[in-house]
Amino acid sequence: VSSIKLSGRIGNHRDKLTINGEEILIGASGFFERDFSLQPGVNTVEFKASRFLGKEFKLTRQIIYQPPQ
Repeated sequence: VSSIKLSGRIGNHRDKLTINGEEILIGASGFFERDFSLQPGVNTVEFKASRFLGKEFKLTRQIIYQPPQ
């Protein structure tokens, strides 16, 4: 199984971030990092940020993984 590193920055460290339903730890400066295991074929990654005051944002990406032959 291969993996990639998902990383980025969220606007406010008090906001909540989940990736595919799993809560992700956000540093004081708003940065996050998470290893993500890839399965052969299409892998769907859903980012969901919940603002401190309740507003939610969703972003879905698909990653196609083709293992070496």
